[in-house]
Amino acid sequence: MANVYTLKTDPVNDEVEFVETRPIAGSYLSYNRHDAIGRAFLAADLHLGLRTLREPTIVQAAYLARVNRTYAFWAVKRFPNRAEIEAGLLPLVPPAKPKLSIITSDTVSDLELAEMIRKVGVEHTFEVMMAVEAAE
Repeated sequence: MANVYTLKTDPVNDEVEFVETRPIAGSYLSYNRHDAIGRAFLAADLHLGLRTLREPTIVQAAYLARVNRTYAFWAVKRFPNRAEIEAGLLPLVPPAKPKLSIITSDTVSDLELAEMIRKVGVEHTFEVMMAVEAAE
């Protein structure tokens, strides 16, 4: 990566100079082992432009953008549909898929099956079964 120089003002002496900015990865900020003073100076370096944030984690990016991390996750995942989502044609977070209950003879005992049929009724059970078979 090429060195990047930016024009910065020294907040203490009101001097203007060119300084080299060093990129710092978001994962480094998350997992570094510095003490509070070291992290404070990392924050100062970022604020003064001596370091630039590169590839922040999704949590860091969401925090900086003041958005829920789930929204940030879905924005990354659905990035190809950005224009449609921003236009309001598609939702950012897709609707949850309904959980299908799979009832088999292995998952339901005879007593549980009898209880379900008793609650629904034998007539209704036969009507539903005939309608499903006719639709197939």
